[in-house]
Amino acid sequence: MKNRVYILGYVPKEISKECENKFFAAKNTLTKFGYEAINPLDNLLDKSLSENAAKRKNLGLLAQCKAVYVLPCIIPEKGNIELKVAIDLNLIFINGFLNFELSIDKKMNPEILQIEEG
Repeated sequence: MKNRVYILGYVPKEISKECENKFFAAKNTLTKFGYEAINPLDNLLDKSLSENAAKRKNLGLLAQCKAVYVLPCIIPEKGNIELKVAIDLNLIFINGFLNFELSIDKKMNPEILQIEEG
C-alpha cells in the first residue's frame, strides 16, 4: 500500500485556477516520489458534493494519512481545521515551502512513512 500524504494549504471560498494549479502540481510531485497524494480540491470541486459533504469527506481522508504536505499558501491564523486535525493526530509534516524535489533527502523517502501493522 502506498503511503498517503494529504496536501494542506489555504483554499479560498472561490477556488481560483492558481489555487488549483498549486494543489495539482503538489499532487503530481508527491506521486512522482511514490506517495499516494490526497488533494482536497478533488472533493471541493466535485459538483455532486455539497461544500459540507466535501469538507467531511476530506477530513475522513486526512485521518487516514500518515503525513501532510504543507503548501506555502497555508494561513494558520485563518482557523484551518485540517491543520489542527493534523497536529492533533500527530501526523508527519513535510515542508512544502521548499522545492520538494530539491529539499527531499534520503531520510524522507516513501519507506519512512510506512504504516506499521498492529
